[in-house]
Amino acid sequence: KKCLAEKIPLCDVSVIENSNHTPEVYIVPTQRIGNEKLKNLVSSAIDMPMRVFDSSDDSIHLVADNLYYVDIAVKQRSRDGQTVSGDTVLYFESHDNKFYVILCDGMGSGNEASLESKMTAELLKEFIKSGIQANTAVNMINSSMALKTQSEVFSTADILEINLLNGEFSMLKAGSAQSYIKCGNKFETLLSKSLPIGIIDDIKSTAVKKNFQNNDMIVMVSDGISEADYGAMRGEWIKKI
Repeated sequence: KKCLAEKIPLCDVSVIENSNHTPEVYIVPTQRIGNEKLKNLVSSAIDMPMRVFDSSDDSIHLVADNLYYVDIAVKQRSRDGQTVSGDTVLYFESHDNKFYVILCDGMGSGNEASLESKMTAELLKEFIKSGIQANTAVNMINSSMALKTQSEVFSTADILEINLLNGEFSMLKAGSAQSYIKCGNKFETLLSKSLPIGIIDDIKSTAVKKNFQNNDMIVMVSDGISEADYGAMRGEWIKKI
């Protein structure tokens, strides 16, 4: 009705409720209109701030606007004598207002390790984007890798999920190096108690759930960083930096 009042005819409108219990709106207009104008009309109609998540020539997908935002930085360096890093980092936002960071470390170094970590990270991303829970995705990939008999393919996995509507986050760890949460001047270390993906049939990944506060920081590293300066004070230099 609001669109028609603005002389904007629509071919189709669909509204669904996602896992966050917030609406997603799919609109197929009969003519091209500005996304900003349509966003304002939809926000007014359902009494909730909305944003355009995706649009094409045929349709527009709107979701609830985020209340939290993420700044992310990535630094990689290959091992001495290797041309590529054996680690893969992917990050993306899903349609249900969740932000993901995936860090995978292939066993060994160089090209082979890079291929292992990239394959694992890309599969995790595709499963998660299709709506599969992170722990289920890890178990599915682990079962596939563990069945391979001709060549051993192992990879660690860190999967960070941040809910951009309420600040909750969870981290799933499978054989990975420790991660760090910085809250003000305090640090918390997250450890993995499981083996990497692909070693045994039944993997027991470690999951942690917490709430973010404004300006909190998570540092995710591979073992090339965590095991540097190995000793009783391992990892302390990371906190000092």
